[in-house]
Amino acid sequence: MMRGGANLSGLAGILSVFVVAGIAGTAYADPIDPGSGMALHSVWAYLAFMFINYIANAVVLGVPAWRGGLITPGRAAKDLIGYTLLGQLADAIGLTAGTFLSLPVTRLLGAHGGSFDIIARLCQFVGAGAAIAFLVRKYLGNRWALPDRTCWGMMAGAAILTNPAIVIALLPEGR
Repeated sequence: MMRGGANLSGLAGILSVFVVAGIAGTAYADPIDPGSGMALHSVWAYLAFMFINYIANAVVLGVPAWRGGLITPGRAAKDLIGYTLLGQLADAIGLTAGTFLSLPVTRLLGAHGGSFDIIARLCQFVGAGAAIAFLVRKYLGNRWALPDRTCWGMMAGAAILTNPAIVIALLPEGR
């Protein structure tokens, strides 16, 4: 490890994950989250989408923690790389859980047609938001030793502002 710098072997490992994911013909992602159905055929497109996600996480989580004096900018930048990668898994788990939750909810409410779609999207939003909030609490809350009040605020902000269900809801119907 270079003094005051990044671990180059760790960076190479992270980049190799992106290369393998980008080369795979089955890699799919919407502008924020893998799995919504828009085919990616370029490593650069995948890296661009992940960079957008990283910037969103930095604005919603890193900047407030740094400005609040809880962490240094370098620590935030490094920890948010891991958070962004784990966030993809949390997004997928949350969206899937939300989809499964939507089935009994729509049945219970007797929803059909357009109302079914709205309820399904709301359930996906809740599922993804819960998974994101859990990740903020367990990953960043512990790594950054966030006070409970600050952590709850960051959990709420991330669950709403970085939720992939918002992007999925805004995509055209055919995706």
